[in-house]
Amino acid sequence: MQRFYRVAALDYPFPNPPAPGTTTEVAPGLHWLRMALPFQLDHINLWLLEDGTKADPCWSIVDTGLGNQPTRALWEKIFAEKIGAKPVKRVLVTHYHPDHAGNAAWLCKRFDAPLWMTRGEFLTVHA
Repeated sequence: MQRFYRVAALDYPFPNPPAPGTTTEVAPGLHWLRMALPFQLDHINLWLLEDGTKADPCWSIVDTGLGNQPTRALWEKIFAEKIGAKPVKRVLVTHYHPDHAGNAAWLCKRFDAPLWMTRGEFLTVHA
């Protein structure tokens, strides 16, 4: 016998996603940003974390977007308007997909920041 379940609609606390090149603070110190993708899943969600201490504030980047010029142009806008003088101390990549890891080397080099990624994901992205 087949059963069907009614699923309630999701209730999003932020009705509009951040515009390209901007962020939305979703919790204290946690900033949501989106980057466009040139295929059917048309965007990726990325995150900036206010990190460090009061005496030594910094940022952590979680996931990096596709490694292309349009994505890097949006990052440049975020660097100018959001990140400011606070340094980026780490780049975290959750998994090897190119929309998550595509700008990892570019961001790490730009900020002289270490990459945080599991060894398995790191080796897979290089395979």
